[in-house]
Amino acid sequence: MKKVIFTLTTCLFFNLTFGQLKLKGKIQDEKEPLPFVSILLTDSASVQLTTLSDSLGRFSFQLPKAGKYHLLVDYISYEKFEKTLEISEDQEIQVQLAPAKIEEVVVVGQRPQIQRKVDGVVLRWANPAMLKGLTMQDALRRLPMMIRSKNGLPEVVMKNRTVYYFNGKRSFLSNEQIQQLLESLPAEEIESIEVITNPGAEYDEQGNVAVVKIFLKRGSLFSKIYLEASSRQNTFNSQAANFTWVKQSKWNTNLNVSAKRSAYRNITNTEFYENDKSSAMLNYQNMDFRGKLSANGNYIASRQLPKNQEIEIQASANISSTRVEPVIERSDVFYQTWTGSAWQTISQGVQENIKEGQSSLQNLGVFYKKGYSKGFLSTNLVLSNFLSEDFATLIYTSDISYDNRTQNVKQGIQSAYLRTDYTTMLKNSQLAFGFYGAYTLNQTDTKWQNLVGGTYVTDPNNTFRYNYDEQYITPFVSWSKQWSPQWQSKIGIKLENTFNRGKIDDEPKFTNTYINPLPDVSLMYLKSERHIWNFASRGYVVRPDFWQLNPYRFYISPNFYVENNPFLQPSYIVENTLTYTFNQKLTLAAQWRHQTRRESQINLQDGTNNIVTRLNVADENLYTGALNYGEVFWKQRWQMNLGLSGTWVEYLPYAQFADIFYRTNFFFGSANLDNTLLLLQNQKSTLNLNFGIYASTSGYDANMFIKPIYNLYANLTYTIKDWTISLETDDLTRRMVMRGVGLMNSRIFLLNTYGDDRMVRLRVRYVLGSKVVRKQDSNIEKGDIDRRINK
Repeated sequence: MKKVIFTLTTCLFFNLTFGQLKLKGKIQDEKEPLPFVSILLTDSASVQLTTLSDSLGRFSFQLPKAGKYHLLVDYISYEKFEKTLEISEDQEIQVQLAPAKIEEVVVVGQRPQIQRKVDGVVLRWANPAMLKGLTMQDALRRLPMMIRSKNGLPEVVMKNRTVYYFNGKRSFLSNEQIQQLLESLPAEEIESIEVITNPGAEYDEQGNVAVVKIFLKRGSLFSKIYLEASSRQNTFNSQAANFTWVKQSKWNTNLNVSAKRSAYRNITNTEFYENDKSSAMLNYQNMDFRGKLSANGNYIASRQLPKNQEIEIQASANISSTRVEPVIERSDVFYQTWTGSAWQTISQGVQENIKEGQSSLQNLGVFYKKGYSKGFLSTNLVLSNFLSEDFATLIYTSDISYDNRTQNVKQGIQSAYLRTDYTTMLKNSQLAFGFYGAYTLNQTDTKWQNLVGGTYVTDPNNTFRYNYDEQYITPFVSWSKQWSPQWQSKIGIKLENTFNRGKIDDEPKFTNTYINPLPDVSLMYLKSERHIWNFASRGYVVRPDFWQLNPYRFYISPNFYVENNPFLQPSYIVENTLTYTFNQKLTLAAQWRHQTRRESQINLQDGTNNIVTRLNVADENLYTGALNYGEVFWKQRWQMNLGLSGTWVEYLPYAQFADIFYRTNFFFGSANLDNTLLLLQNQKSTLNLNFGIYASTSGYDANMFIKPIYNLYANLTYTIKDWTISLETDDLTRRMVMRGVGLMNSRIFLLNTYGDDRMVRLRVRYVLGSKVVRKQDSNIEKGDIDRRINK
């Protein structure tokens, strides 16, 4: 009997373990593999499997049983591929996609096609012609779960920061460079966008971040030049010009050069009162930022090599200067005393800061990938160099004193980043492991001079050299698996090893070493195409940046200055997120985040001076909920995107700072309603109208209460043949940026900040021709070329 049971058990085990069949294959067009292609495999009953091809065009399915299956391959700009397969054993197929035919008028919906993943989503536009005339920044703002941010860069809901990748490679561009690049590059050069809402162990990102990967189109037929000029009017006028060259040949090349002039004005009123009404300080500040000139260049070139190899080069350079028209800050300062019945001014003065400077940043990155039978090995090396020099003259004049200082800060940062990883396909799963690390050397020379007897004399107390170097290396492993058509998981861990040290005038001041194991887990449950659940739990470290550690001092007035803290420690964060998606239209998300050793700026007393410094003063709990709903109306010509979010914050200061910071609970929320109307579309022209409203409730930042704000915006874009004209308005209804009230040590403070955020911008773009760029393509018909370049 035992033998019979053993035999039956053994047969059942082998049947469950080895009875499954495997279907694998490769997707390509006439010339090269096609990455990230959507593939659907179904039978006549309940089996429904979906996947994406990898970067080499390969895919695989684990089938629960033998039988007849229907294969559907769908990819933008290509004809759908459908085939019925009779599978009784392991099988391998080759799929070649044919270019799609474009009709005279195509309206197939504005919403992008969405492919859900265990850690995010992949998006492609069902109608690529909808992107014609738009910038990449315009296109990103219209994606689900992305909103307009104050600095112009689109951000992912519930994330403090959004990091941008190009062609799947990490970018080391500054925020200013990324913004200029997204404003310059045409949206029609986008192949797809991948939004990683829960970056796993394989991502070298700090903090509560999302990763947005922009994949540019690849081809081999044409060359285009985009010329663009714009003028932006608020209090002052700003101009910008861009040159973009896209060449699809043996090397897929994208070159962008832009120049920009920035100008704006901010007005701030600040009032400080002692609790006992013994004294008060009033400060009215007017800052004119008229003449910042910046030029930016970016170059991306990639090539597919024989034997499943790929190489890509990224280079960028940026230079900016305020030497033509310096930044001028003027503050009217009043000191008052309480007489028992009224305030009496005992002194008043003017603080005038004149700032000028320039900076430059260069990056060079090389990426190489080689495919193997079951995976690929990749290496990424990035070298960066940053130089800046800032000079400020600080003059304070009052009825009882006079103070004149100069400050000169020179900074140089050199860094090298290296990443090596290997990704392999296992049985219905994917394993990735490797390491990434960087070395950064930061040198700053700060010189102060005081005016004494008509001559500037060096101030030894505030003149110093600060050298700071940091190195980290992080090995990681990440494993993702599709357990069934309904369940997918991703598990990873990384071990972050960080070492940094600081020197002042070549004298060692501190050394820190951090070793942190950081796990992450992601699960996706696909009940059906209408109901998708995602859960993610991850831990990460937020290392303080250079300026938070640099003990650099800047005087707002002779008795008030800002100083950072070289002994600031990193924060550790645990984050849990649950997301539900219904019918690819409605997304609900909830998040709990706990942060230890949160750093802040607080006001401390030090002799007769007030110092604003950074310290690790508290823990923090955040509870966030978000909703995003998108719908298409009016014959698929009107797209609406509604986003709502709210956060409850619990601030838990440490006992030793209880007299400075108070335990607080507060709520703030925001709403964004974005609409896009396709008013006209045919073979030669399109007319787009984008408009919406953004609003936020009362908020709280550290110890500052922020009043509600809202703004309206609209953008009308008309494209005819090779011309695009865009008229954009923003912030139509308000000028107040922020209003705050709170407590700082023994003081009550009030803050009002105003800026020229109301804006009108006119943008004109022209596409300068296109041509066949390879001799072997010269026999291709012109109609085929026009079709490929969306003419």
